[in-house]
Amino acid sequence: MAPAVRLTHIVNPFTPNAGSEHERAQRITLASMQDAIEEATRAGLAVEALGAAFEIDAPAVTAPLRPTAPLERSAQDFPALAGVRPLPLLAEILARGAAEGAGDYLVFTNIDIGLQRRFYIAVDARLRRDERAGRPARPLIINRRTIADHYPGPEQLDAMRADPGRRHPGFDCFVFPRAWVAQMHLGDALVGAPWLGSLLAANLDALSGWRVAIERFTRLTFHLGDDKAWSSDSDLARHNFEAASACIERLAAEHGPAPRGSEFDRLRARSMGRPIPARPLRARLRRSSEKWRRLLSQG
Repeated sequence: MAPAVRLTHIVNPFTPNAGSEHERAQRITLASMQDAIEEATRAGLAVEALGAAFEIDAPAVTAPLRPTAPLERSAQDFPALAGVRPLPLLAEILARGAAEGAGDYLVFTNIDIGLQRRFYIAVDARLRRDERAGRPARPLIINRRTIADHYPGPEQLDAMRADPGRRHPGFDCFVFPRAWVAQMHLGDALVGAPWLGSLLAANLDALSGWRVAIERFTRLTFHLGDDKAWSSDSDLARHNFEAASACIERLAAEHGPAPRGSEFDRLRARSMGRPIPARPLRARLRRSSEKWRRLLSQG
């Protein structure tokens, strides 16, 4: 009997221009996912990959992805964003994963995030560590590392995985119980724009009882270069900021006051333009320990 699906990984592929950096990044991402799924399968871990895309982008949903029902809403549904490319809504993508996936946990990453071969095995080990201790698994945010931008395609995946790169502070890889999607406040936040990662991080911290785990130093994902192409679109940034701020306030009202210095408290302060409170000493010590473990493991 095949093992029950443990992880459902959902991404949002699209049809990039031939030969573009987006086309290259997407090919690399999908190839890295295929390798990681095969590695997980050899370890007895069942992983499925879903592609949630607009109907026009259906040809971009290729192996190892299984297509979901087409996405319907985009940035072009909002008058203030009429000239913006048709970016999808995060809420709709995650709803597809919750409805059509079978895994206990949902993994969501941006379509330009590559995976190490043991990505799923490492994620599962972290989840099971909590489960063995008799407590709910903490949701995970795994920060990428930024590597050189000169790799031409999936043929160089081994070199990309070995590239030490540099740490990146942005949130672009999330792991959480699939059942949580129904409880999230995501509003009309759009994928591919600022504030998206902060909004999803705030949801995970609130839903977990302020227990979200952020891995800033582990080498489990990578991204080619750091162009920040979206940062210059003020209308898009404003849209996502307003959506995120409203949702964070709804989460605060629903889940009560967050501990001072928690990830939620810091994200809420940022959304309100207030000084960002310092993390508790315990969290600062944990971050320092993670950093030194990473440095020692690299020799």
